Amino acid sequence: MITVFNFAPAWGLPTPSPFGLKLEAFLRFADIPYDCEYVQRPVDSPKGTVPWIRDDDLELADTGFIIEYLKGAHGDRLNDGLTSTQLATAHAVRRMVEENLARIIGYTRWLTEENWPATREVGFGQMDEPWRSDISAKARERIREDMHLHGIGRHTPDEIQNIGLQDVKAIEELLGDKTFLIDNRPREVDASLFGILVQFIIPPLRCGISDYARNSKTLARYCENILAKYFPDHDRAV
Repeated sequence: MITVFNFAPAWGLPTPSPFGLKLEAFLRFADIPYDCEYVQRPVDSPKGTVPWIRDDDLELADTGFIIEYLKGAHGDRLNDGLTSTQLATAHAVRRMVEENLARIIGYTRWLTEENWPATREVGFGQMDEPWRSDISAKARERIREDMHLHGIGRHTPDEIQNIGLQDVKAIEELLGDKTFLIDNRPREVDASLFGILVQFIIPPLRCGISDYARNSKTLARYCENILAKYFPDHDRAV
Protein backbone atom coordinates (compact mmCIF):
# COMPACT_ATOMS: atom_id res chain seq x y z
CA MET A 1 0.00 0.00 0.00
CA ILE A 2 1.28 3.44 -0.94
CA THR A 3 1.52 5.94 1.91
CA VAL A 4 1.16 9.62 1.06
CA PHE A 5 2.68 12.09 3.51
CA ASN A 6 0.68 15.28 3.28
CA PHE A 7 -0.59 18.28 5.21
CA ALA A 8 -3.83 17.66 7.11
CA PRO A 9 -7.23 18.86 5.81
CA ALA A 10 -7.88 22.57 6.22
CA TRP A 11 -9.92 25.41 4.70
CA GLY A 12 -12.58 22.99 3.45
CA LEU A 13 -10.08 20.97 1.39
CA PRO A 14 -8.59 17.48 1.80
CA THR A 15 -5.23 19.28 2.07
CA PRO A 16 -4.23 22.93 1.68
CA SER A 17 -1.15 21.84 -0.28
CA PRO A 18 -1.75 22.41 -4.02
CA PHE A 19 0.70 19.68 -4.97
CA GLY A 20 -0.49 17.39 -2.19
CA LEU A 21 -4.02 17.68 -3.55
CA LYS A 22 -2.71 17.14 -7.09
CA LEU A 23 -1.16 13.85 -5.99
CA GLU A 24 -4.24 12.63 -4.14
CA ALA A 25 -6.44 13.56 -7.11
CA PHE A 26 -4.15 11.63 -9.45
CA LEU A 27 -4.31 8.55 -7.23
CA ARG A 28 -8.10 8.71 -7.05
CA PHE A 29 -8.54 9.39 -10.77
CA ALA A 30 -6.29 6.39 -11.54
CA ASP A 31 -7.97 4.21 -8.87
CA ILE A 32 -4.69 3.50 -7.08
CA PRO A 33 -5.24 2.70 -3.36
CA TYR A 34 -3.28 4.71 -0.80
CA ASP A 35 -3.18 5.72 2.83
CA CYS A 36 -2.43 9.19 4.17
CA GLU A 37 -0.19 10.22 7.04
CA TYR A 38 -0.42 13.86 8.04
CA VAL A 39 2.68 15.87 8.85
CA GLN A 40 3.23 19.41 10.09
CA ARG A 41 6.69 19.85 8.61
CA PRO A 42 8.54 17.95 5.85
CA VAL A 43 11.54 17.16 8.02
CA ASP A 44 11.57 13.49 6.89
CA SER A 45 10.90 14.18 3.22
CA PRO A 46 13.65 13.10 0.81
CA LYS A 47 13.65 16.60 -0.71
CA GLY A 48 12.29 18.60 2.21
CA THR A 49 8.96 19.09 0.45
CA VAL A 50 5.34 17.98 0.85
CA PRO A 51 3.95 15.66 -0.40
CA TRP A 52 6.10 12.56 -0.59
CA ILE A 53 5.30 8.86 -0.73
CA ARG A 54 6.52 5.59 0.69
CA ASP A 55 6.01 2.41 -1.30
CA ASP A 56 7.60 -0.57 0.43
CA ASP A 57 11.21 0.55 0.98
CA LEU A 58 11.08 3.38 -1.56
CA GLU A 59 10.56 7.00 -0.48
CA LEU A 60 10.06 9.55 -3.24
CA ALA A 61 9.34 13.29 -3.32
CA ASP A 62 8.22 15.81 -5.98
CA THR A 63 4.86 15.05 -7.58
CA GLY A 64 6.28 15.00 -11.10
CA PHE A 65 8.68 12.18 -10.24
CA ILE A 66 6.12 10.45 -8.01
CA ILE A 67 3.55 10.33 -10.81
CA GLU A 68 6.09 9.04 -13.31
CA TYR A 69 6.95 6.28 -10.82
CA LEU A 70 3.26 5.45 -10.32
CA LYS A 71 2.67 5.28 -14.07
CA GLY A 72 5.61 2.90 -14.39
CA ALA A 73 4.31 0.71 -11.56
CA HIS A 74 0.58 0.77 -12.39
CA GLY A 75 0.40 1.79 -16.04
CA ASP A 76 -0.51 5.14 -17.56
CA ARG A 77 -4.21 4.89 -16.78
CA LEU A 78 -5.12 8.53 -17.42
CA ASN A 79 -3.44 9.48 -20.70
CA ASP A 80 -4.45 6.48 -22.80
CA GLY A 81 -6.05 7.32 -26.14
CA LEU A 82 -5.00 10.97 -26.20
CA THR A 83 -3.66 12.42 -29.43
CA SER A 84 -0.27 14.11 -29.62
CA THR A 85 -2.03 17.48 -29.81
CA GLN A 86 -4.11 16.73 -26.71
CA LEU A 87 -1.00 15.62 -24.83
CA ALA A 88 0.78 18.82 -25.86
CA THR A 89 -2.15 20.94 -24.68
CA ALA A 90 -2.21 19.07 -21.38
CA HIS A 91 1.54 19.59 -20.94
CA ALA A 92 1.27 23.34 -21.60
CA VAL A 93 -1.64 23.78 -19.17
CA ARG A 94 0.11 21.75 -16.48
CA ARG A 95 3.25 23.86 -16.77
CA MET A 96 1.20 27.06 -16.61
CA VAL A 97 -0.66 26.17 -13.45
CA GLU A 98 2.26 24.52 -11.66
CA GLU A 99 4.92 27.10 -12.49
CA ASN A 100 2.79 30.24 -12.31
CA LEU A 101 -0.56 29.88 -10.53
CA ALA A 102 0.89 27.73 -7.76
CA ARG A 103 3.47 30.43 -6.98
CA ILE A 104 0.75 33.07 -6.98
CA ILE A 105 -1.19 31.01 -4.42
CA GLY A 106 1.92 30.94 -2.25
CA TYR A 107 2.50 34.66 -2.60
CA THR A 108 -1.13 35.51 -1.87
CA ARG A 109 -1.33 33.29 1.19
CA TRP A 110 1.98 34.21 2.75
CA LEU A 111 2.82 37.74 1.66
CA THR A 112 -0.44 39.70 1.54
CA GLU A 113 -1.51 41.17 4.85
CA GLU A 114 -5.18 40.29 4.42
CA ASN A 115 -4.41 36.55 4.01
CA TRP A 116 -1.38 36.05 6.25
CA PRO A 117 -3.35 35.65 9.55
CA ALA A 118 -5.32 32.68 8.16
CA THR A 119 -2.17 31.13 6.71
CA ARG A 120 -0.34 31.58 10.00
CA GLU A 121 -3.16 29.93 11.92
CA VAL A 122 -3.34 26.89 9.64
CA GLY A 123 0.41 26.44 9.44
CA PHE A 124 1.47 27.32 12.96
CA GLY A 125 -1.69 27.47 15.07
CA GLN A 126 -0.84 24.35 17.07
CA MET A 127 2.45 25.78 18.30
CA ASP A 128 2.77 27.53 21.64
CA GLU A 129 4.14 31.03 21.95
CA PRO A 130 6.79 32.32 21.59
CA TRP A 131 7.65 29.53 19.13
CA ARG A 132 4.64 30.29 16.95
CA SER A 133 5.58 33.91 16.33
CA ASP A 134 9.28 33.22 15.91
CA ILE A 135 9.04 30.23 13.57
CA SER A 136 6.19 31.66 11.48
CA ALA A 137 8.04 34.94 10.99
CA LYS A 138 11.19 33.13 9.86
CA ALA A 139 9.21 30.90 7.51
CA ARG A 140 7.45 33.92 6.04
CA GLU A 141 10.76 35.66 5.43
CA ARG A 142 12.09 32.59 3.61
CA ILE A 143 9.01 32.61 1.39
CA ARG A 144 9.56 36.32 0.69
CA GLU A 145 13.17 35.67 -0.32
CA ASP A 146 12.18 32.73 -2.53
CA MET A 147 9.49 34.76 -4.28
CA HIS A 148 11.90 37.62 -4.90
CA LEU A 149 14.57 35.31 -6.31
CA HIS A 150 12.02 33.66 -8.58
CA GLY A 151 10.86 37.05 -9.85
CA ILE A 152 7.15 36.97 -9.03
CA GLY A 153 7.86 38.69 -5.71
CA ARG A 154 9.33 41.72 -7.49
CA HIS A 155 5.88 42.74 -8.76
CA THR A 156 3.16 44.64 -6.91
CA PRO A 157 0.22 42.63 -5.48
CA ASP A 158 -2.08 44.03 -8.18
CA GLU A 159 0.36 43.07 -10.92
CA ILE A 160 0.61 39.56 -9.54
CA GLN A 161 -3.17 39.20 -9.45
CA ASN A 162 -3.44 40.39 -13.05
CA ILE A 163 -0.85 37.83 -14.14
CA GLY A 164 -2.83 35.08 -12.45
CA LEU A 165 -6.14 36.30 -13.84
CA GLN A 166 -4.83 35.82 -17.36
CA ASP A 167 -4.11 32.17 -16.56
CA VAL A 168 -7.49 31.62 -14.90
CA LYS A 169 -9.37 33.15 -17.82
CA ALA A 170 -7.43 30.98 -20.27
CA ILE A 171 -8.38 27.88 -18.23
CA GLU A 172 -12.01 28.99 -18.19
CA GLU A 173 -11.97 29.31 -21.98
CA LEU A 174 -10.35 25.88 -22.47
CA LEU A 175 -12.83 24.20 -20.11
CA GLY A 176 -15.92 25.67 -21.70
CA ASP A 177 -18.84 23.40 -20.88
CA LYS A 178 -16.72 20.24 -20.58
CA THR A 179 -16.61 18.29 -17.31
CA PHE A 180 -12.83 17.89 -17.59
CA LEU A 181 -10.15 19.77 -19.46
CA ILE A 182 -9.56 17.42 -22.41
CA ASP A 183 -12.68 15.27 -22.76
CA ASN A 184 -15.32 13.48 -20.70
CA ARG A 185 -13.01 11.76 -18.17
CA PRO A 186 -10.29 12.94 -15.81
CA ARG A 187 -6.80 12.96 -17.28
CA GLU A 188 -3.42 13.46 -15.65
CA VAL A 189 -3.57 17.22 -16.34
CA ASP A 190 -6.84 17.47 -14.39
CA ALA A 191 -5.01 16.41 -11.23
CA SER A 192 -2.72 19.43 -11.52
CA LEU A 193 -5.45 21.79 -12.63
CA PHE A 194 -7.88 20.80 -9.88
CA GLY A 195 -5.23 20.67 -7.15
CA ILE A 196 -4.17 24.23 -7.82
CA LEU A 197 -7.35 25.93 -9.11
CA VAL A 198 -9.52 24.78 -6.18
CA GLN A 199 -7.10 26.48 -3.77
CA PHE A 200 -8.43 29.81 -5.05
CA ILE A 201 -12.10 28.81 -4.78
CA ILE A 202 -12.78 26.90 -1.55
CA PRO A 203 -10.38 28.39 1.06
CA PRO A 204 -11.15 31.85 2.49
CA LEU A 205 -8.57 33.50 0.26
CA ARG A 206 -9.14 37.22 -0.32
CA CYS A 207 -7.86 38.26 -3.74
CA GLY A 208 -9.00 39.21 -7.22
CA ILE A 209 -8.31 35.75 -8.66
CA SER A 210 -10.48 34.08 -6.01
CA ASP A 211 -13.29 36.60 -6.58
CA TYR A 212 -13.25 35.87 -10.31
CA ALA A 213 -12.95 32.08 -9.98
CA ARG A 214 -15.74 31.78 -7.42
CA ASN A 215 -18.07 33.79 -9.67
CA SER A 216 -17.21 31.71 -12.73
CA LYS A 217 -19.80 28.96 -13.17
CA THR A 218 -17.32 27.06 -15.35
CA LEU A 219 -14.45 27.08 -12.84
CA ALA A 220 -16.58 26.58 -9.72
CA ARG A 221 -18.51 23.71 -11.34
CA TYR A 222 -15.29 21.99 -12.41
CA CYS A 223 -13.87 22.02 -8.87
CA GLU A 224 -17.11 21.16 -7.10
CA ASN A 225 -17.79 18.21 -9.42
CA ILE A 226 -14.36 16.71 -8.74
CA LEU A 227 -14.66 17.20 -4.99
CA ALA A 228 -18.08 15.56 -4.93
CA LYS A 229 -17.22 12.60 -7.16
CA TYR A 230 -13.65 11.80 -6.16
CA PHE A 231 -13.46 13.00 -2.55
CA PRO A 232 -16.86 11.92 -1.14
CA ASP A 233 -15.18 10.93 2.12
CA HIS A 234 -13.89 14.43 2.75
CA ASP A 235 -15.54 16.44 5.51
CA ARG A 236 -15.94 19.94 4.05
CA ALA A 237 -16.44 21.34 7.56
CA VAL A 238 -12.77 20.67 8.42
